[in-house]
Amino acid sequence: MFNSFLTQIGQRQMSNVLNTFNPAAHGMGAAIGSAINQPAQRFFHAAMNTPSMLEMTHPTTMQATPQFQVQVPPPVVKKMSASQSRIEKRKLLKKQGPKRPSSAYFLFSMAAREDLVRQYPDAKVPELSKLASAKWKEMTDEDKKPFHEKFKVNWEKYRIARKEYESHLPPKRPSGPFIQFTQEVRPKIISENPEKDLIEITKLIGEKWRSLSQPDKQSYTDTYKRKLKEWEEQYPEETNPIDAPKIESLT
Repeated sequence: MFNSFLTQIGQRQMSNVLNTFNPAAHGMGAAIGSAINQPAQRFFHAAMNTPSMLEMTHPTTMQATPQFQVQVPPPVVKKMSASQSRIEKRKLLKKQGPKRPSSAYFLFSMAAREDLVRQYPDAKVPELSKLASAKWKEMTDEDKKPFHEKFKVNWEKYRIARKEYESHLPPKRPSGPFIQFTQEVRPKIISENPEKDLIEITKLIGEKWRSLSQPDKQSYTDTYKRKLKEWEEQYPEETNPIDAPKIESLT
């Protein structure tokens, strides 16, 4: 504000001097007053030991604004518990087991693809799939029978191989006391209440569980603890989850 005050005084004084000699020079007074404003500012700031606006805005005295980068913390990986780790190991081992055999239709489409490619050399994969589907729909049950028979043979091989493979896997985590009780009484409750749906059957099981005596409930709890200990012993810490039992491929 003081700088503006000095500017106004300088402009008025110079304008009065010029108007005394030549009124037409009134417009020139503002320009000259503005010109003498800078020395006045420098004198004031030198006396106050502060930088003037001209010095502050000079390229040699201006400093670049520091650039700030937001540091994004790395995602926190939640450590699995021992039980979760054992369950994941079994899932990984099971995925490495025998693969389900192809369906009868897929066996047909693979067999018919070569003929379709010869008949329609310019057809793309989606078009070939549509042609195979249309041909399959036109076939009789007798024509489809060889593919269904092959699927049954492959499924039986798969069932045996899967059973053999899973027999070498660590066991599943045992179910809790209530689930064990449910598995035990569900068949009987369903047979006694054939008209009830799943929700109603579950409610009946819950009521039956709540009506059990404490010693009976404790017996289920003791059984669960025993099975849980046996389950934990099947998962030593050094077990490598990728060391799956070897299996023969199904063809």
